[in-house]
Amino acid sequence: MFWENVGTSLVANIFFVFITLVVGLIVLSIRRRALLRFWGLESMKKARIYISHLRIQTGGALDASGTARSYQGSVVTQLEAEMGNLIKSLFVATVPGPTVQPSWAKALLFVSADVEMLPAPLQSQDIDQEGTVITLGSPGYNVVSGHIEISCGSPVRFAQGNAAIQLPGNLVIQNGRQSVVVRLQSGDRYWLYAAGLSEGGTAAAAFYLAKALEATLSCLSQVTFVLRGRRIRRQRFSKHTSNR
Repeated sequence: MFWENVGTSLVANIFFVFITLVVGLIVLSIRRRALLRFWGLESMKKARIYISHLRIQTGGALDASGTARSYQGSVVTQLEAEMGNLIKSLFVATVPGPTVQPSWAKALLFVSADVEMLPAPLQSQDIDQEGTVITLGSPGYNVVSGHIEISCGSPVRFAQGNAAIQLPGNLVIQNGRQSVVVRLQSGDRYWLYAAGLSEGGTAAAAFYLAKALEATLSCLSQVTFVLRGRRIRRQRFSKHTSNR
């Protein structure tokens, strides 16, 4: 009788975990579908996140005490790296389920797409030729951002030596707390662009892109959001596809 009860309990637990995982996968798949649609990953599940790439000359870097050191090489900004990882984390999720499920089930990951974060290349021809492109930061330190402005029909552009952002209708923003988010389609690829007039502005735009735009923009080909501190003003443009 004892072993019979143990066997019954074991079978019941296995069945419960199985049902939990199946239901969790179904729910997660439905949510993932909308996510992939927004990021343009329905057909090719591949995206590259490019962040600003700074090149430091000898003696141009300071240590913790403010003393110039001899470091020379490439660096990326902390906030952009953090926001890039935040966007990347959208495409990796644990299988949902109750807290009582076994630890091995909690470790199961659902990977929606091949997403990689990289420093921006030095030349536009080195941009990955496949999948969605997500770029953070202005063209001053990010060649990919410049490529979007010049070749992909971006409705916004940095101007005045990256001290201002030119919007449609001859509108100009110059506040360091202001930033923009652009999502557009060029050819058969999607390009997403988040940038501001300061590192904090770019980080705010990237955070907004990661957290707030998925459902709002899932049906639009091109849209620009202008962020003003905590206030958000949306500029919606006619549906547009650039073939340049």
